Amino acid sequence: MSSPSVRVVPPRVEFREVRVGEVYRTTVTVTNVGGASRDIVLQRPPSKPFKFTFNAPPSSAVAPGLSVGGSLTFSPEQAVEVADSLEFLIDHLTTVEVQLRAYPPVCKLLVDSLVDFGSVTATSQVIVKQLPLTNQGSAPGQYQVKFNGDPSVKLSPSRGTVMPGATQWLTVELSTHMPGLIEEMALVKLQSSPDRSLRIRAEVVDQALQIYDLQGSPLSCLSFGPVYNGTSRVERVVLKNNGPATCHWLGFLQDTADGTELATELWKSTDAALLGRRRETLNSKTPHGPDPSQVVCCVPKQGRIGPYERITVSVRFSPLCKR
Repeated sequence: MSSPSVRVVPPRVEFREVRVGEVYRTTVTVTNVGGASRDIVLQRPPSKPFKFTFNAPPSSAVAPGLSVGGSLTFSPEQAVEVADSLEFLIDHLTTVEVQLRAYPPVCKLLVDSLVDFGSVTATSQVIVKQLPLTNQGSAPGQYQVKFNGDPSVKLSPSRGTVMPGATQWLTVELSTHMPGLIEEMALVKLQSSPDRSLRIRAEVVDQALQIYDLQGSPLSCLSFGPVYNGTSRVERVVLKNNGPATCHWLGFLQDTADGTELATELWKSTDAALLGRRRETLNSKTPHGPDPSQVVCCVPKQGRIGPYERITVSVRFSPLCKR
């Protein structure tokens, strides 16, 4: 308890980062702030390893405005936290107590509680994220990671020691071999700190390039209707990248596509058949007909679509013969 007639400076003494074999000192002063003389007596000196010594032999009475004080020392014998107190008896009636504390160096390990890979493509590749584990204390600290969840997630190293002021980077690996939602929890045990739960999250999806009409309906067949020879018909389609990665695309006429023209030899490819028809029409006046790939073409012919973006592509049909 305190007394309004005296003031103790400091009211609480703390020694931090103490090490065995070192000696730590501070001064404690008791001042008479009242209007009459006070008897100030050290009633309870601290126990070992604390030690208090008066600067001068205390008199029986301390006049108003005067002080009595001494030197407090601490010599740690073990690297453990120590608590004690100084007690001054005022006028043989009131006790003034000064709390004494000493703290050895300790580690202070900090780690985030979430690793979020976000939405990634199922490509069977391994994606890596680095998780910092920092020691903001003054002593080395040990950690241990415990995880028995989804085998597509791996954490390393599973244990180690982090020096004061240093950072240990934990590696979190995600294998994207199968689409699905991953929600896993790992336990990180930290020295001198409560255990931390580490949440690992990822959404693995299939990368897909989808085609829609202008109304937003899926499109599997594009009909141009009747088109005059020597003219062109243009239809517009929408390409959508339904995935979290950038997609590069290329439009071309597929030689092995299913379907043939009426009265065309079935063994010929689409390009070959169209080229043959065109050469027949020209009566072989030119050694080479026009490029059959110009029958159907995309504008633009190729491009790049960002994640979940969409673009509009014009598809042009230009017949080479009257069929």
